[in-house]
Amino acid sequence: MNEAKMHKSTVPLSIKAHQLARKFAAQQLTPEKGKQVYLNILSVYAVHRYLKYLGIHTNLEDSDCWQLSNQVISNIADLVLPDINQRLVCCPILPEQTHFELPLEVTENLFGYVGVQFNDMLREVELMGFLPVNQVSEQTMVNIGIDELRSLDTLIEDIYAAKAAQQTEDITQQPGLLNKLKNINLAEIFQQTLKDISSEPAPSYATRSLSMSTLVTAINLSSQNILLIAEITPKDYQRQRVSLRLEAIDSEELPSLQLLIIDESEHIFPHKIDLKSPTHIQIQPFIARIGEVFQVKIVNEGISVIENFVIY
Repeated sequence: MNEAKMHKSTVPLSIKAHQLARKFAAQQLTPEKGKQVYLNILSVYAVHRYLKYLGIHTNLEDSDCWQLSNQVISNIADLVLPDINQRLVCCPILPEQTHFELPLEVTENLFGYVGVQFNDMLREVELMGFLPVNQVSEQTMVNIGIDELRSLDTLIEDIYAAKAAQQTEDITQQPGLLNKLKNINLAEIFQQTLKDISSEPAPSYATRSLSMSTLVTAINLSSQNILLIAEITPKDYQRQRVSLRLEAIDSEELPSLQLLIIDESEHIFPHKIDLKSPTHIQIQPFIARIGEVFQVKIVNEGISVIENFVIY
C-alpha cells in the first residue's frame, strides 16, 4: 500500500463553498471555462478548510485564483500560506481518474501540489496527497498518477519545518537576542526537530507535530517575545507525556502571564506549576491520549495568544 492511500482526508463541500464557486464561474466567458473555475475554487476551498482545521493559516483573498483577471487568462488554483510566504497549487481530479495534469503556471514562491478528487455529486472531496515542488520536472505540463503523491502528513510536516526555519531566522535577526538565550540552544533544537520530522512515522493530522521530541514556537505578546517549548515522550501505545515550558528570550524576566490549557470541549484543564523563576515557567507534565486535541492560551494584560495541538 502506498503512502498517499494510507493518509488521505475527506473534506465536505459546504453550501458556502458552492456559492463561492458559482459566483466566480458565472463571470467566465464560456461554459467550459466556468466549469474549470468552479472545480478550481472548490479544490482551493477544500484545502483551505483542511489546513484551517489543523491550525495552519491560509489567505484565500491573496491567492491568484481569487482574482477574476487571473481566472480569465489562466488555469490556476493556488492557495497562499502567509506564515511561510509560499503557495500551494490545488489540482482538481474528477471521479474515477487515476492520473491528472499538473499545471506549472505558478512558479513564484511555490511550495507544492495537492491532489483533490471529487465524488460524483460534488458533495465532498478527498485530498489524495502532496507533491513537493522539488519533485517536479521543469516542463509545461506533467501527467501525474495519484499513486505518485506523498502522504498529506508530508505536507503538514514540511509546512511546519518551513515555519520553524522562518521563526529561527526572525529570532536570530533581532539585535542582541542570541545573547539572552543562555539556556536554550535554538540551532540544536531545530536541527533535532527537522531530524525527527524526516525520520519519524508521520501523523495523519498535526496542528503541532507532537511526534517530534521538541517543538519551539516564538510568540510575541504585548511587545514581549517569549518561547513556548513543548516536549513529548511516549508513555505507552495510547498515551503521550507532554511537557510545556515558557522562556523569556529578549528580556531578563517573563512578564506576568496566565497560562491556560483548554481541552476539546473548551473546558480549562487543571494543571500545576512545576517550577517558576523570573525567566521561565515549567508546567508539570501531563498525560494526553493519542488523538486528543487541546489549546494552550497565554494571557498578558488582556492580550492573549492561542496555540493549537493534536497529539499523535
